[in-house]
Amino acid sequence: MTLVGFTAVELLELSKSVDIKQVFSCFKVIGFAGEPLGVAMRERFAAWGIELLTWSTAGDVALCFECLEHDGLHMWEDTGFFEVLDVETGRPVEDGGVGELISTSLCNSIAPLVRYRTEDLVRVTREPCACGRTHMRQWPLGRLGDLMVVRGVSVTPGEVWRALETVPETSAGVFQIVKTGTRMEQLKVRVGYDASQATDLADLRARVGAAIWSRLVIEADLELLTTGELLARSTTGKIQRVVKE
Repeated sequence: MTLVGFTAVELLELSKSVDIKQVFSCFKVIGFAGEPLGVAMRERFAAWGIELLTWSTAGDVALCFECLEHDGLHMWEDTGFFEVLDVETGRPVEDGGVGELISTSLCNSIAPLVRYRTEDLVRVTREPCACGRTHMRQWPLGRLGDLMVVRGVSVTPGEVWRALETVPETSAGVFQIVKTGTRMEQLKVRVGYDASQATDLADLRARVGAAIWSRLVIEADLELLTTGELLARSTTGKIQRVVKE
């Protein structure tokens, strides 16, 4: 069984009336795909007794998956050749460094991609995993297009996510950054909140703004929507974290 971002958020709502731990008691592990999973959400699944193994694609030419060690995503190097290059110099990045994933297909059943620029920012290692596998492992960090500078401060969706997780009503991490360019004077964020918990939107706005300020030292222009309203704006199977105005 595999869950995606939308399903995970829906389980939070369902947990108010259903014993999720009992529902999933027959599962040993469950896959999670489509996007990264926030710390607060992963902790919520652990409280339900659910062990999640995340998986994704590696540069659109192979799969990558998390093992029970939860230490990076294993990349299938028998179907793809992978490089990680510095986004400024184009030179190879050493293990542990951050760069853009470049992929080449080694499988004839896949369109012949050669040194395909994925625009995925990753950290990788070629050290063997404690599980015994020796394939390269990656930690996805975001997309090149998601990088932005707001009043001189580098901002990524991950930083905003971590701030929102500290506020109970927004801990599900449903949000969108409205991007107007690589460099912006204003950080505008659409934030999804749990309507069953929010009784004072003015107070919620202040606490969310304070959480973002604490993380980024930036004042944010916030648009508060219920989680359902914001999810309805997404046109794909995962939450679109960065959208154009």
